[in-house]
Amino acid sequence: MSGFHGSAARRGMGLCVVLGLLGACATGRQGATASQDTQAQPVERFTAECTGGDAEACDTLGLLYVQGDGVPQDARRAAALFEKACEGGSASGCYNLGVNYDQGNGVPQDARRASALYEKACEGGAAAGCYNLGVSYAQGSGVPQDAHRASALYEKACEGGAVLACLNLGVRYMKGIGVPQDARRAATLFDKACEGGNAQGCLNLGVSYDQGDGVPQDARHASALYEKACEGGEAQGCFNLGVSYAEGSGVPQDERRAVALYEKACEGGDAQGCFNLGVRYVKGLGAPQDARRASALFDKACEGGYAQGCFGLGVSYEQGFGVPQDKARAAALFEKACKGGMEQACTALDAE
Repeated sequence: MSGFHGSAARRGMGLCVVLGLLGACATGRQGATASQDTQAQPVERFTAECTGGDAEACDTLGLLYVQGDGVPQDARRAAALFEKACEGGSASGCYNLGVNYDQGNGVPQDARRASALYEKACEGGAAAGCYNLGVSYAQGSGVPQDAHRASALYEKACEGGAVLACLNLGVRYMKGIGVPQDARRAATLFDKACEGGNAQGCLNLGVSYDQGDGVPQDARHASALYEKACEGGEAQGCFNLGVSYAEGSGVPQDERRAVALYEKACEGGDAQGCFNLGVRYVKGLGAPQDARRASALFDKACEGGYAQGCFGLGVSYEQGFGVPQDKARAAALFEKACKGGMEQACTALDAE
């Protein structure tokens, strides 16, 4: 019968499309941004200045109402203030009102209106507006889907200092989406995103150096970038660095360090990190041999959508390894892994 196999493939990061008002997935839309320091001056002053026609004060006051900072939290009032700011010429106000329409916070959800506001913000010099409008065109949300237009907007936003745009544009150059495929340009953009504090940029640049895509192959530099990504909260960076320590690629081989990194990746939601950690508990590599712990990790990997985790858990149930022996449960897990694209699981299922 089949046994347990570790997975050591390093991975980069693609695009995600999660929206958020005050925070967003690194390659989704950006949330509302302040045009001034909201802690520096009292609410009363912003209120007086907004009443007197200061558009930026209206924008900042709107953010205070979004956050409930010194005033009752009130999304509808915030949207009205953002609208006043936008009409008064504040690009940030237009952008923040666009986020409200995107989310349906204080106003009816309206993707078309959101995109129009992002465009106005972009034209007014707000890089975040260009970025979110790029997301709209990439998704076809409120505007016709247009990969070329999305890439052009990411370019403008990146030049304006929006590091998420640099990351998205880099992915598009790597894959040839709306721009010619160009690994060197992609690596340059990942570098810019990484230097701007974006952990996914560091991860993707690390993969470029690992594979020699657009830059000279350099395992040591790749590992340093994975470490930076991991420290920045990117679970895949922890996973990739774990693989580097397991293989001794760019760093001294160190199974204990690999285990610690797979643990961190797993805790951060990386299913492949859970699986690799489980394999180490099976084999006693850098961790004590522990069948029950291994099976629990395979279960977590499987629940996270990683087919090899389902297969590993199936083997555990077939052999009674860390769990009660259960052939029917094993077969169900092999089927799940097979449907997930793992050929070895399909073979195991046929042999049942």
